[in-house]
Amino acid sequence: FFDNLRRKGIPILTHNIELLKTFALQFPLVRHVAVSSATRKDIEENLHTAHITDIIKEGISYEDHLGIKRKPAPDMYLYALKKLDIRANECIAFEDSMSGVISATSAGIRCIALPNALTARQDFSSATFVIPSGTNRDPQTILKKLGFLL
Repeated sequence: FFDNLRRKGIPILTHNIELLKTFALQFPLVRHVAVSSATRKDIEENLHTAHITDIIKEGISYEDHLGIKRKPAPDMYLYALKKLDIRANECIAFEDSMSGVISATSAGIRCIALPNALTARQDFSSATFVIPSGTNRDPQTILKKLGFLL
């Protein structure tokens, strides 16, 4: 199912991809990383298919470290923080599934939930806040809501 969606241009993630591109334009010095429960191969294919390899240059997979648990465990995010040498309060996670939100928030990272057609009915109550599909996804508004000074 997902491979078919990916071949068709990942239609369920279009708004998320546009948000990422807007963030990259408005904040070119911010580092973007994909933390995914997918295989390394799938992460690379997804980034390539979405045409965002110029923005996301780093991907973290459960395959990257022996014994790392997939989402909803916080392991992948904790590994990413250690590998990138950053603190949880220095980053923001954007997740489109309940397991991703739980993973990020369990690692101490503020997480914005971006539900899509497949995940809209999931419980996102542990997210810092939720941006429903079809609503404004402006980076400046998001950062202000998180308390970042611009």
